[in-house]
Amino acid sequence: MMGLASVQCRENSIRGMDSETALYIINHLRNFSSHHDTTTIISLYETSKRTLDIFDKVTVYYEGQQVFLGTW
Repeated sequence: MMGLASVQCRENSIRGMDSETALYIINHLRNFSSHHDTTTIISLYETSKRTLDIFDKVTVYYEGQQVFLGTW
């Protein structure tokens, strides 16, 4: 985040966190991206609807195939 790259990728950034902490981290990443006009791509596993509601776009893959792309 410190380098202010225009596109940032994160893999499973909230693994092992409770839902409130995960929501806080995702909100922070969203605010950072909005404030610095960057794009953040995050892969998540088994997340809550409250977390998905934060994203502009969501893509869902199942067995290597994209099964959804759009707003949640």
